[in-house]
Order: sequence, then structure tokens, then C-alpha cells
Amino acid sequence: MIATIKNKLLPKLRFREFNHDGVWEETILEKALESISSGLNNSQTLDSFGYKVTRIETISDQTINLGKIGYINTEQDISAYKLKVGDILFSNINSIFHIGKTAIIDRDYNLYHGMNLLRFKINKKLNNPRFIFYLLNTEEIRSSFRERANKAVNQASINQTALAKVPIIKPKIAEQQKIAECLSSLDEMIEAQNQKLQALNRHKKGLMQQLFPSEGQTLPKLRFREFNHDGNWEEIKILNILEESKLYSEKNNPKERITVRLNFKGIEKRNYTGNESDTTVYFIRKKGQFIYGKQNIHKGAFGIIPEELDGFESSQDLPAFDFLPKNCPEYFFYYFCRQPFYSSLEEKMTGTGSKRLNQEVFKNIEILKPLNVNEQQKIAECLSSLDELIEAQNQKLQALNRHKKGLMQQLFPTLSTEINNKV
Repeated sequence: MIATIKNKLLPKLRFREFNHDGVWEETILEKALESISSGLNNSQTLDSFGYKVTRIETISDQTINLGKIGYINTEQDISAYKLKVGDILFSNINSIFHIGKTAIIDRDYNLYHGMNLLRFKINKKLNNPRFIFYLLNTEEIRSSFRERANKAVNQASINQTALAKVPIIKPKIAEQQKIAECLSSLDEMIEAQNQKLQALNRHKKGLMQQLFPSEGQTLPKLRFREFNHDGNWEEIKILNILEESKLYSEKNNPKERITVRLNFKGIEKRNYTGNESDTTVYFIRKKGQFIYGKQNIHKGAFGIIPEELDGFESSQDLPAFDFLPKNCPEYFFYYFCRQPFYSSLEEKMTGTGSKRLNQEVFKNIEILKPLNVNEQQKIAECLSSLDELIEAQNQKLQALNRHKKGLMQQLFPTLSTEINNKV
């Protein structure tokens, strides 16, 4: 028996035609399913031969990713494991953060149920599969999965018995259908915006490959008309473009600080809570400095301190430079580093385990740049404008995702403590 407070069984937002349908039904997950089952435990390969089977990675982004599947070669009858439209895959063995991730089979992928994922077959007479999918993705249900999981070092798991007893609340199937249609339409809008964002990123990648010379070449494939007669680009060492900055170090360790972090997406700021035993030396960074991560520069971990991050801090693992403005516009160099040719830095990294790029090696790397600083500036402005379009598109996508999150919070009742506790 599950105890509850009846007024907790109504969503904040409800479609008008269901206003008189009363409270949602309180039940447990297994009552909405025909079965919960494990997948094939055959050995998998990645050689694109045999039956296509799911892996944990197949649903890592909560959709079916056919680029992350496995293959099995068997003569046994595995027809019972073929995934059907409406089935839901559930991640039951993963890190605690990823426990409870799901993906719905929205079309026939000719795909079979593999190991380390559970398969939910929905009772379609009483439930809309896509509604159940969205229900399982509410934060309250995801939290319930994490609470019931058995936790170990770097991994957690939830067994089928505990999973089956997870409390849920749901309306009649007609209202389920309406909610599923609403959220599916929003997902289609999100996917359309995501496709636009990916198209812009592909365009930028292709443009950069043409605006900068290929390895071994001294001229780009694409050049602005006014610079067609300016001749070859010149080869120059990085140390002749940048000079080492005067680093402002701060050795004391306050309990709280704001630092900069670097990854392949660029520079991010983060809050940091220190402790007395932390002996890390932090450096104050200045606007216009070029910084790179010694260990991850080959992955694109570098950037330029923007105005809004002037005065922020970073650890000594992020070497910094000041630009010589007369030699090279700062963002031309930044975009040069972003082009695929620069990925060859990995071969210049040394050390065992976590390899690093030595600062002296980095400074002596030779790059190509146009002799005319105006051409450098033009390239930087062109790519900066494209980055602004990409950022605007990214903001649209984030706004839609926030809207979906807020909408789900209103379309699904919040699970109360009473619902989660058995009596």
C-alpha cells in the first residue's frame, strides 16, 4: 500500500478537457509494464557484421544513437530480443549520475536488445509508451531511481525488483496521449533547432579548412578578393607573435574564489571552495591573455581571456601569454589554433601517463599567417561573426530546453514524500 495526500496527485498545468477527470492514479512502475527484461549477453564486436545490438553508449544522449551500437554473430534464434516501437531502454548499471537514463524505440531500427540495459515493454492498453518515457525522465522519478540504486566505487546499479516497485502517478490514457503529443511536438522543435546549430558548426568547420592553408601549403583555398595578390603566407614562430605575460600570483588560499576553467569549448568560470590543506598557486589573468591547458591543448583546450573574465584566476597548469597587437590580431591566432591542422600538437606532447605540452616547445611551434595584418583581421572578423550566429542559435536551443523542463514540471505532479514512502 502507498500512502499519499490526494491534492498532490494533480499537476499544476492541465489541458482543459481533463479538468474534471479527477486525480491521477497512484501505482508502481511494474503495473504500467508488461515486462522488464535483460538483454543478450553474447560477446559483442564493433566490426559492423552480424546483428545490431544495443550497448550502454547507445542511449547516452537519451535517444537511439546508431553510431554507438555493437554487433553479434550468432546462429541462435534471437527474434524475442528484437526491439519494437514503444519499447523503452533503461540504464540500470552506470555511474550514479547516469543511472535511470532512458531512450524510447520510436521507429524500427532493426536493433536487438543487448547487455547492460533493461527493456521495458509497456502495457499499451492502459498506457501511452511515450508518456511513460517522459514520466521516467522527470527529476522526481530519476531521483527515485538513484535513491534505490546500490552504490559502489564509480558505479551504481538498480535491480529489477527495486525498479518494479518505484512509485509513479499517471492519468488515464487519453490525457497521457495529449501530454505525450505536446512534449513530442516540443522535442521536434528542439531537434530542428539542434540541426540548425549542427549545420552552422559544420559550415564553420568547412570554412576554417578553406580560410587557413592545409598542412604543407602556404596559401588558403579560399581568400578574400582584396588580398588575392598579397602573396604567400609567412611562417613564423609563436614566440614572435606572443610574449610571456607578467603573471600576478596569489599563493594564499581563501575559502571561496572564482576561477577560470579551460576545456575544448573554451573558457568557463566556476566557483571553487578551498580548504586549508590546498597548496595550489593561483594566477590572476588579464583581458587579452592567451591561455592553454598543458594536458589538453590537442583537444582544443585554449582560449583568450575576454573582458568579462578580466581579473579571474586559474592554476599554474594554464600557461598564459600577452599578445603583441602590432604583429597579430588576437582572434586570428585564436582561430588558427581552432583549425584541424593544429591537432598535430599531440605528437609534440611528452611524458608518460598524462602527457603535457612543454611551454618552450609550444613557443617554438611555427605557424602560418598572412603578411597583411588587414587580412588577418578580416579572417578573424568573418569567423567571429559566424561564432555570434552559432551562439545566438545555441541560446535559442537552450531556451527551448529550459521551456521544456519548466513545462514538464507543470504537466507532471510533484512526487511528495508521502508517495515515495511505503507504509
